[in-house]
Amino acid sequence: MSVRRFDHALDSVAEARLHVRRELEDQPQEVIDVAELLTSELATNAIIHAATGFELEIDVDRKIRVEVRDAGGGRPAVLHAGPQDGSGRGLGLVQTLSSAWGVIPSSPGKTVWYELAVASEEHASERVATGRRQRRQEQLGGRGRDLCRALPARAERRRGWIERVAW
Repeated sequence: MSVRRFDHALDSVAEARLHVRRELEDQPQEVIDVAELLTSELATNAIIHAATGFELEIDVDRKIRVEVRDAGGGRPAVLHAGPQDGSGRGLGLVQTLSSAWGVIPSSPGKTVWYELAVASEEHASERVATGRRQRRQEQLGGRGRDLCRALPARAERRRGWIERVAW
């Protein structure tokens, strides 16, 4: 779990995005991108609407949970912004892109949170294998490129051979 406090300044939104990126670096890029976007929306709401600094909490376990706490009043609500409206889409994005989200009132302020699914074990294993292949290629100084490209094909041929033998 990571908790960090940010000042009431527009620069804090960019700092919060960078913090999310660092904390979720072992997740797939798509998950990181969504987490950055949603955190940016919640941090911007804290700065502009609550007019306070905020605390960002990131917890990664069976799911990714991000909380933004501010000391401002009011209760956030999903708006239905029209094409000409300059704002009002943030919580709609949070609602659409997260697996769950909500608001927890407190005194003073509130916590707005969202959740995302974590990378599956299969995806994590695939990323580790890819990283190993890349490191091996670097160690071989380019000589192993053809070999590394051939490995998945060899594994596929073996899998087909094993399936034929098993039947």
